[in-house]
Amino acid sequence: MNSSQTARLQQLIHRRDKVLAVLHPPTAAHARIMERAGCEALFVGTGGVVGAYTGLADVGTATLSECVEIAGWIADSVSIPVIMDGDTGHGGIMAVRRMVRECIRRGIASVRIDDQPIEGKRKTQDAGVEVVPLDLAIARYRAAIDMKNELGAALWDFMTAFQERGTAAWDDFAESRKDRPYPHPEMPPDGEGADKQRMLEERYLSDAALAKYRRS
Repeated sequence: MNSSQTARLQQLIHRRDKVLAVLHPPTAAHARIMERAGCEALFVGTGGVVGAYTGLADVGTATLSECVEIAGWIADSVSIPVIMDGDTGHGGIMAVRRMVRECIRRGIASVRIDDQPIEGKRKTQDAGVEVVPLDLAIARYRAAIDMKNELGAALWDFMTAFQERGTAAWDDFAESRKDRPYPHPEMPPDGEGADKQRMLEERYLSDAALAKYRRS
C-alpha cells in the first residue's frame, strides 16, 4: 500500500476527537469532488464502486484485476487515502499476497478482507451470509500483513543502500533475497519466464536481432 497514505489512514482511524467518515466514490471524478468537499478517506467497494463500473453484482464475481484497476484509478485521482474492498482475497493465501502486492504497486492505502467463504460470497446485507472458521480468517489477514511487511522492508532496505552505494547496492540486495518471494518470483523452465522468452525469440527473430545474446 502507499506508505504515506497508509500512515495517514492509521492516524485518522485512531484519532479520538472526530469520527472518520469513509464514503463510496462512484467514479474518480466523484472522488475529486468528495475530496474538495472535505472527505478524508474513500472506500472502493466491490458493489457500490466496482459494480457501478462493471455492472456486476456483489457476489464475488469481480476479479482481483478489476478491483485493483478501478481502485488504482481512484487513488491516482485524489490525495486522500483510498481503501479497497478485497472481498475474500480472491483465492487462497497466495492470492491474498498478490492482492496486497498489487495494491502497493497502485498506491492504494489499505485493503479490507471479508471473513466470508469464497464459495457463496454474498453482499453483507443479504440473507444467507456465512463466515469461515476463525483460523482461516486469521490466515488471510496474516498473509496480507506478512506481504505488506516483506515488501515494505525490502524496498526500504534497498532504497537506503542505493542512496549510499548507488547501483552496486542492487546486486547485494538481490543476492540477499534470492530465496524469498521478492524480488525474484520462481518460474519453472517451461513457464512464461526468461527461458521461454529466449526460446521463442530464437524461433521468431533473425540472427541480427539475436546478436544481443552474444554481447551479454
